[in-house]
Parts: sequence; structure tokens; C-alpha cells
Amino acid sequence: MTKYSLGTLPIRYLGLPLASKKWGKMECHQLVEKITERVTNAYARKLSYTGRLQVVNAVLFSLFNFWGGVFILPQSVLKAMDRKCKDFI
Repeated sequence: MTKYSLGTLPIRYLGLPLASKKWGKMECHQLVEKITERVTNAYARKLSYTGRLQVVNAVLFSLFNFWGGVFILPQSVLKAMDRKCKDFI
């Protein structure tokens, strides 16, 4: 008998949630929430146009590239993230 217990998915590994099936729109909600959180910070609204472009290029697209490199994201999530970035700029 081992001391390990049987776990359930999704679990987090290296900061990424792991699941046994392809992600849908609801599972990708975390990514959209992270982008929304970064955009709605108080300092972000006080930036100039070029500052906002820098935030989108450096922070938001890096988040998207990280998650997009690991998971196949649904088209609706990609459109929602694009809309958030456009609204921010």
C-alpha cells in the first residue's frame, strides 16, 4: 500500500492547469480573466497610447503566446482576447 492518494483533473503543473480532454470556451476563461485583470489595473488607464501599445505587446501577447503554445485555444477565446486588447488601446 502506498501513501499516495488518487487525484482528479484538472490539476496545476508548472502554473498550467492540466486536463484530460480538449479545452472549451469555459475552460479558457482563466486566460481571458488574466488579460482583463492586467488591462483594468489603475496604472494601465493612465498610460499614453504608446504606453498601452507596449503593455499589449509585452505583457498581453506574451500571456497569449504562453498559453497558445501549450493548448489549442478555441476561436471564440481568440476573438475575446483580441477584443480586450483593442478596447484597451
